[in-house]
Amino acid sequence: MTDVMLDIETLARSADSVVLTIGAVRFDRYGKRVDQTGIHLYLSIDEQKAQGRAVDPETVAWWDKQNPDIRDDVMRNWGRKPVKEALRDLAEYVEDADKIWSQGPLFDIKILENLYEQNGMRAPWRFYKIRDSRTLFDALGDTRSRDSANLHDALSDSVDQARAVQRAFRKLNSPWWAIKRWLTGCFKRAKKLL
Repeated sequence: MTDVMLDIETLARSADSVVLTIGAVRFDRYGKRVDQTGIHLYLSIDEQKAQGRAVDPETVAWWDKQNPDIRDDVMRNWGRKPVKEALRDLAEYVEDADKIWSQGPLFDIKILENLYEQNGMRAPWRFYKIRDSRTLFDALGDTRSRDSANLHDALSDSVDQARAVQRAFRKLNSPWWAIKRWLTGCFKRAKKLL
């Protein structure tokens, strides 16, 4: 498995947001294998607040409306790691990845890169390895299960998004999809001629 899907849960939407959890799974975008155990990191909230990271009241209110089991798990105080330790664990997990995927890099990746920088660390990926599943799903259809029981659990969301990327690549590589693209192109060209 050569790719990694990342997902984070936060207390704001800005680049300097407090990161509650990070979920990441390795997967083969062309196959069916997904490392469902992945890595699920709970970062110290107090340490991030002391660093001046953002907590948005609207986001906190949004969390209050989510599944109570998921919300309570994401907000728990026990089992949280110091920020640098969690970032090192993530760096180790993604070290050999060919591509790093997220559901919108301007959120997950941007926030994580900001957190790495604030803690004097370099993000463990190069800019050219970043991939956006949201764009892929817009083009080929969004097949995420969006299981409401696990929605907003970073690890579960990573697994779901990785599987949806695999389905998108199977669709993209199917003969029918190639024929459909060719026919669409023919119709567009014919329409211009009329």
